[in-house]
Amino acid sequence: MKKQETALDKKVLVYILIVLLFLGGVYLLTDKLVAKNKYKEKTTVDNGSVSIQYSEIILGEVFSKSQKEYLVLCYDKEEEQDDYNSIVSDVMNGDKIKLYTVDLSHAFNKALLTKDKSNTHPTKASELKIKGATLIHIKDKKVVDYIEGKEAITSFVGDYK
Repeated sequence: MKKQETALDKKVLVYILIVLLFLGGVYLLTDKLVAKNKYKEKTTVDNGSVSIQYSEIILGEVFSKSQKEYLVLCYDKEEEQDDYNSIVSDVMNGDKIKLYTVDLSHAFNKALLTKDKSNTHPTKASELKIKGATLIHIKDKKVVDYIEGKEAITSFVGDYK
């Protein structure tokens, strides 16, 4: 009986050893697969502060702003960014009037662009027809001034610097 017990003990030990080796192998395999970059150079992720900008709008929002009086500068930011950066910063730094910008190259604004004649007296967003770089002066939800062209826009915003 003693021989049977020792033979049984050896079998149990062999089974336990096999199970432990199997579990160890699974652990090492998953450790390698899951943590591929464990031994590689670590990358850092910049979780810097997130800020929401409220100064760029789409053409459909031109008449829906809460201020009583504001300016909306419409231009193609892909092609004319350098031309209008100084105007935007001068008006914003002047802090006399709120300035919103509209990127005419944005897909949402394409429907309101025209190659023909601009609508210089729109009363609602759906009536807007913009031909190119344009500054719209809005007061009490109505268009007060509609200025087209860089020189005219630069001249007009001089009062708001």
